[in-house]
Amino acid sequence: MRSAWTSRRLLPSATLGVLWVLSVWAARPLSRRWREEARDRRVAIAVEWNEVRDFNARRAAPQGEQLKALRAQGVSALVIAPATLEGWVRQRRVRPVGPASETRPLDVARLRFADPALARQARDQWTWRGVPDLQLRMEGRSAVLSRTQGSFADLHDTDAGFDPLLVRAIRALGLTPVFRLYNDPWLAPAQSPAWLGALPETAPGAGVLFSAEDPPGGQAARPFWRAWLERQGAVQFLPEFSPVASARLMARALPANTYRAHSISASELRELSPGRQAARWRRAIEERSCRLLLVRMAPNDTMESFQAQIAMVSNAIKRCRLQASFPRPRAAWTAKTPGPMVWSPWIALAIVCLAPPLALGWARNAFPRWRSVFFRTAAASLLGAFLAAAVADHPYTRLSIVPFRGVKAAFLISWGLSLLVLYERAELRALLKKSLTRRDLLIGLSAAAAAGYVMLRTGNAAAGWKPPWEQPARDLLEAVLVARPRFKEFVLGWPALWAGCCVQSLYLQRRSPWDGRLLMWLGMMGPISMINTFCHLHSPLRIELWRSFNGLAIGALIGAFAVWLLRRFVLSRPRVSFPFADSAEALAYPKGSS
Repeated sequence: MRSAWTSRRLLPSATLGVLWVLSVWAARPLSRRWREEARDRRVAIAVEWNEVRDFNARRAAPQGEQLKALRAQGVSALVIAPATLEGWVRQRRVRPVGPASETRPLDVARLRFADPALARQARDQWTWRGVPDLQLRMEGRSAVLSRTQGSFADLHDTDAGFDPLLVRAIRALGLTPVFRLYNDPWLAPAQSPAWLGALPETAPGAGVLFSAEDPPGGQAARPFWRAWLERQGAVQFLPEFSPVASARLMARALPANTYRAHSISASELRELSPGRQAARWRRAIEERSCRLLLVRMAPNDTMESFQAQIAMVSNAIKRCRLQASFPRPRAAWTAKTPGPMVWSPWIALAIVCLAPPLALGWARNAFPRWRSVFFRTAAASLLGAFLAAAVADHPYTRLSIVPFRGVKAAFLISWGLSLLVLYERAELRALLKKSLTRRDLLIGLSAAAAAGYVMLRTGNAAAGWKPPWEQPARDLLEAVLVARPRFKEFVLGWPALWAGCCVQSLYLQRRSPWDGRLLMWLGMMGPISMINTFCHLHSPLRIELWRSFNGLAIGALIGAFAVWLLRRFVLSRPRVSFPFADSAEALAYPKGSS
C-alpha cells in the first residue's frame, strides 16, 4: 500500500514537470497572439444602405446628405446590395420609353438612362447573364438601351451590378463599401473574371459579405474571388452565427482577410432594452472579437431612435478602448495545412481533460498546508490552460471556423478523473457495496440533477434554462468588472475547493470529524471551468485572464467567508473524540505528509 501511495504521489508530480517544460514552448505562440490582439483595434460600424435609403425616401432627403449624416454619427462602412432595374426606376434614374400598362410599367422595349455609364453597366451585366439583343445608343447626354426581342419586364429584379455613383460617393466621404453578395444562377463561371473586373474601384480596400451558399458564379468561381480579395486588399466578414457555406470556405482560403461580424436582427431589437443592447454589443466586441457591427433598423424605429442605437454602438467601442474604423487584412495570418487542424484539437482536448486532475494530484501532497493545496491546484490548472490554448491556436480556431469541440465531454472526464485522484479504489468499491437507503437515493438523484444542470449550462444555454435574475446579474458584473467571471466558478467551484481543502486539512490533523474530499471534488468545477474558458479561442487572452482572475479572487473570498463561519460556529465547540479508521484513505493522506 505504501508503494501504491508513493506512485500516486510521484506520477502527477512527474507529469506536471513535463507540463512546466512544455510551457516554455507555449510562451512563444501565446506572446505572439497577445501582440496580435493588441494591434487588432479597428472596429467598423456598418448600416444597411437599402434600409436607410428607403426610410429617408419618405423624407425626400438627398443621397449626399444621408451619407454625411451617417458619417457624422460614427458610421464607417455601408453594406450595399446589387442594384436592380426596378430600384433604378423608383429612384428616377431610369425611365421607360414607349407605351406601357399601369400594372407593368417596364413592359417596354426601350429604357432611357440619365447616366450613360449606368447604361453601359446594365448592358454588360445583363449580357453576362445571357440576355440577348441588347443595343445601346447615345442621345445627347443620356443613353437609350433597347431590346430587339421582348421587353424589360422580365429583367425588373435581375442583378445589374453595384451602383458606381454610390460607391464613388461613399469613398469620397471616407466611408468603406461592403458588398453584399448573393448567389446569381444566371452568371456563368466563365463570366466571373469579367464580372469581378467590372466591380467599382475600391482601393485601398473594401468589404465583402457573402449571403448565399454559393458565391456569384458558383463554387467554380471561388479561385477568382480569392484572387480578387487578395489583389484589392478587401476584407471578408464572417457572421458569428450560422455563416453560409461560401463565407466559411472563403475564410478557410483567406483567414488573413477574414473578420467576425455581429448583428442584432430587427425582431430581437423589439424585445431588448437599451441596456441589454449595449451589453450585447460590448460582449461582441470585447469577448468575441467581432470587428464589423451591423446596426439594423427595426420596423418601429424612427430616425432619432436609429441614431441613438448607432451612438450606443460607438460608445461601446470607446468603452472597450478600440478605434472606430475599418479593419485591415492581417499580414501574419496564413492558411494552414490540414495536419494541424486534425491533430491540434485532439491534443488540446487531452490536455484539458488531464490537467485539472493532475494538478490536484500534485497539489494534495502539500497537506496539511491547505492554502498551498488550493493555490497549487489553481496555478497548475492555469498552466494547463495556457498549454491547451497554445496547442489549439491557429487562425481557423481564432475565427471559429474550426470550433473547439468536446467541452462538455472534457468537463465530465476531468471531473470523473478528479474523483479517482481523491479516493482510493478500495474506498470506491466499499462505497458501491453499501446498501442503498432512501436518503442515499435522494442525495444521488439531487447530485445527478445538479450535475446535469451544470452540464446543460456549460456553453450557450437556451434562455429557458436561465432564471430571470441571471441576466441582470451578468450585466451588473460586466459593468463593474473588466470581464464577468462564470457563476459556476466563483459561486460553486472555487468556494467549495477552498472550504474543502480547509476541512480536509483539519480532518487529517484529527481536528474535525468530516472528510472534506467530497467538497474538494465539487470544488474542482472551478479549475475545470477556468481551463474551459481558455478553450474559447475567439476571445482575447486579456479577457480570459481577467475572467479567470476575477473568478478565482471572488471565489476565494466567498470560500474564506464560509471557512470563517465553519470555524466560528462549528469547530469552536469543545472537541469530541472520534475514531479514525486505518483505511486506504489514511494511507493516501498520512498524517504530516508533505
